[in-house]
Amino acid sequence: MKKLMIALGIVIFGLLLSIPLHFMKENNKNDLLTNSSDVERYDHHIKVNTDSWKGYKILCGDVMKNMLRQKRIRFECIDDKANYTERMKNLKSQKTQFAVLEVGSYVIEGADFNYPASIIMGIDTSFQGDSVVANKNSIPNIDALREANNAKIALTLKSPSEMFSKIVSTHYDLKVFEDSNNMIESDGAKDAMKKLLKGEVDAAVIWEPYRSIALQDKNMVEIISTKDAQDTIVDVLAVEREFGEDNPDLVKTVLVSYFKALKHYKENPSELIEEIKDDQDTKGMSTANIEKMVEGIHWINLTENCAKWFACDSSDWSAKHEVIDTIKMTLEVWNSFGDINGNPLPNQDAYNIVNGEYLADLYTNGIIEEDPNQNLVDSLEKNFSPWSDSDWKMAKSFGKLKNDPVKFTKNSELRESSKEAIDDIATKLKHYPNFRIMIYGHTGTLGDQDKKLGISQERAEWVKRYLQITYNIDEDRIKAIGLGGTKPIKLKRNENEHSRAYQAKLSRVEVYLIQESY
Repeated sequence: MKKLMIALGIVIFGLLLSIPLHFMKENNKNDLLTNSSDVERYDHHIKVNTDSWKGYKILCGDVMKNMLRQKRIRFECIDDKANYTERMKNLKSQKTQFAVLEVGSYVIEGADFNYPASIIMGIDTSFQGDSVVANKNSIPNIDALREANNAKIALTLKSPSEMFSKIVSTHYDLKVFEDSNNMIESDGAKDAMKKLLKGEVDAAVIWEPYRSIALQDKNMVEIISTKDAQDTIVDVLAVEREFGEDNPDLVKTVLVSYFKALKHYKENPSELIEEIKDDQDTKGMSTANIEKMVEGIHWINLTENCAKWFACDSSDWSAKHEVIDTIKMTLEVWNSFGDINGNPLPNQDAYNIVNGEYLADLYTNGIIEEDPNQNLVDSLEKNFSPWSDSDWKMAKSFGKLKNDPVKFTKNSELRESSKEAIDDIATKLKHYPNFRIMIYGHTGTLGDQDKKLGISQERAEWVKRYLQITYNIDEDRIKAIGLGGTKPIKLKRNENEHSRAYQAKLSRVEVYLIQESY
């Protein structure tokens, strides 16, 4: 018996000893895996909570990841099936640095976590991507849904689906959404779709790609979508507050890469379609259906972000701050349903969950690829990539440089006295090395307009050549256009002023700073 106990003790001791050895081997394997792969090359590992909504495909697509990989940043999208409670916990604990959020869902779900992230960018608005889909045998149209007070509806709670259901309930008097007993909780849009197709519910509130997949079933019908209620579902990118404060350059790098990726896919839409076709949840969908699905998503570029959503340019009185309006609208909706009472926002101020400074910086300074070699040359001699006529046409004007009058001889040659005015323009341009230059020539409004266009073109070209020859400004950075008398400035004409004097004032050269439109 004693020998048996000794033997048993030896076995137990061996087992206990093997456990730490096992973990040591596993750790060594993991170290070997890391050290012998490209993971070791990354300086940063950024995680972002997302879900299956295809509006996030630009953010999580190959182009975005490849651009950040070149900057030694590993960018990982984590699909949490729109579990906003989990999303908030990850931000609060700093397990993730970014999250995509539907504004209304963040307003209600962020309250319990003291709003752990700042909204920094609009991603998209759903044009037809969020939808109420029903079995047409029981609910064939919106009137039937209005009468179906006891219908069972599948949706993901505390998600964009619930937000959309409450908005359309308010706008279209759909009382079925007011009774919580009618709502069947689902684990994401895919689960809600499955419940609908299996006949477990009468309708489902779902987002793409599951909207398109469900509608392939001949028994299913779309009752209402965000096509009928635009700008109600707004998706944004938010950064965890402390990470944003400590790493502003990283945040800017992410935004720059995103807007470049967005521009790439808009110019190469077939690449986006192919990437979506390769996704697990859209395998088997036809190209035509995917193209139609993508049409239901309106991606927000940098220009629209600043002009419509975040009012980046403080000098532009017409710029809107619709992200604030959307926050206020969703507060009203949640309050009307009794989901919240009052205003849970920090200090009851919507601006406390928004930070537009990153966008404002990009809007002001432009999205520029940094070239370390450019520091070795004069800022006026910086190299620019070639642009097509289409690129120039689509570019965004940053603003007009103030300049003294540039005068010409009767033969449209540059007067010697005007060279000083152009030298002053060059001095100002040194402060804006990241912008391209557009030179507009103007004439008076009287006379042969075709001839006027030619004269104004010659004058704009004179200024362009002077800047290129004297200051070595890159050919691809600068463009000259003659507008003739088509764009006269608004001048109040003096009562005794001769027509010729008035027309002479209309002749001018204007210099604009231009940046690429993202």
